[in-house]
Amino acid sequence: MRDKVAPKKEVDALLAEGAKRLGVPLSTGRLSALLFYLAELKRWNEKINLTGLREDQEIVVKHFLDSLTPLSI
Repeated sequence: MRDKVAPKKEVDALLAEGAKRLGVPLSTGRLSALLFYLAELKRWNEKINLTGLREDQEIVVKHFLDSLTPLSI
């Protein structure tokens, strides 16, 4: 069974808007780096169970945006 893959623009917007709402706007370079990390995380997750999350939106919200939350203080 393949994991659900969201359209790239949708994931980009979710990450950029979520970070902006947290008061941590992402530069184009940082956004690109996080999206590259997302792709690598998913690729390696197929070989080694790194996270139980499979959908792009879940990973962005529960890993990336949650990790940025302390910077919003």
